[in-house]
Amino acid sequence: MKTPAFPAFTVLLLSFSMLVPHAAGATASIPTEGESWDHSTITIQIMPASGQYWFNPSFTTDVSKAVQRWTESIIVFTDSYGFRYLRQLRYTIYVTGFNQTLNPDISISFVQSDPSFVGVTKFVYPTADNYFQTVTTQLATFDSSNTRQLTDVDMENVAMHEFGHALGLDHAVSPVTSDNFLELMFKDYGQAIGGPNNFVQEPSTLDLYALATIYSWLPGNAPATGLPRTLSLTLPPGIPYSVSVPYSAQITSYKATVDQLNLRVLVLAILVIVLFACAVALAIRSSRRKPPTLPTPQYPTQPSIEPGPVNTLAELHRSSDIRLCISLSPMSAIAW
Repeated sequence: MKTPAFPAFTVLLLSFSMLVPHAAGATASIPTEGESWDHSTITIQIMPASGQYWFNPSFTTDVSKAVQRWTESIIVFTDSYGFRYLRQLRYTIYVTGFNQTLNPDISISFVQSDPSFVGVTKFVYPTADNYFQTVTTQLATFDSSNTRQLTDVDMENVAMHEFGHALGLDHAVSPVTSDNFLELMFKDYGQAIGGPNNFVQEPSTLDLYALATIYSWLPGNAPATGLPRTLSLTLPPGIPYSVSVPYSAQITSYKATVDQLNLRVLVLAILVIVLFACAVALAIRSSRRKPPTLPTPQYPTQPSIEPGPVNTLAELHRSSDIRLCISLSPMSAIAW
């Protein structure tokens, strides 16, 4: 039986919807709580507030998803950077009203709201051997003003954050990772509670590396004392400060991207077909139109030549004789 040195240590998670820009890469560090579990299979008892008007039954599922999210992120992290012994951390979940365990390691309950937190984790801190005895977590279903209820996404995020404390992590220094995602273990909740567009957050590589450090004994047996509190644990070279998205979420994201791309291609194809049909219709209409009738050219009229009086044949002969006489006898003509 372990003897506590102090009665309790409380970790708060407040709601804070606006984050100040932060140089994440330069200040990526996280303290540890100074306690961890001395066994790899951790039992969890979820106690729904069934029958309470402020409790959404789906919150129970959200908490179970939060625990599973850590497991899936550990798989992605260890596939990329090693520390595969971290996969030995396993969790057995019980839900009051369905199944029960007498001595759970972590007990999770719900309250309607609290003016100072939306999630709180309490545990004996520190014990002489730096190992947890029991941990209790409370999750609020409304914000601190008791006006906005948490969505399922909010509840999953808050539960993931508090579960990180229950594994031995303190608050990360930076509110965002180097790839500009919200740091799950930052002290404030970076989304507006109840927001319709809120998204599920993921543990970061910094959070998971810290767990790998805390539970580095997992390939063997737990030592007599656990890792003491570390004030500034940083990532080693070669591990970027980023979120560790579970494979299932990656597939969903890729599918959504492909579906969006396919939709854009479909819209573009329809637009091209419509434009082509319009061009064909205009061409057919133009081919059926009669060519315009060209005007008949107008030429200037020539003045008509009126025929003179027709002389008789005798007159023509006489005229010729006279002309001939005049031509042959010019003198006679002059004498006359």
